[in-house]
Amino acid sequence: MIINIENLKQSLKGLGNEQLQRISWLEGNHGAPWDEAVPYIDELTCQIFDDTALVDYWDEPAGQDQLGQEGEDALRRLLLAIGKLPSDPTPKELMSHPVMTEVRRIAKEALVALENRS
Repeated sequence: MIINIENLKQSLKGLGNEQLQRISWLEGNHGAPWDEAVPYIDELTCQIFDDTALVDYWDEPAGQDQLGQEGEDALRRLLLAIGKLPSDPTPKELMSHPVMTEVRRIAKEALVALENRS
């Protein structure tokens, strides 16, 4: 299974960027260029784990190495952290939720790991 690494990195950028999240989620995207708009958390999660084929990649037999160990570890930690977020939070609740800080940090770590691998 081939992962769409560029789309993965783009989604991780959005997940790690609190300022763009505020603009997109709380201010109705006023002031953010359309290409920098950050989808809400449920869509971001889908983009990162489903649309990029990451889940399918993890289901495949071992032997693939598209992410590198550091990237792989960070993405697995990200999945666990996202699972700790409340169900259906409002944008305001999500922005201030303590786990969201962890999610942003891990998303940035995963992005760095993937960019260093490129």
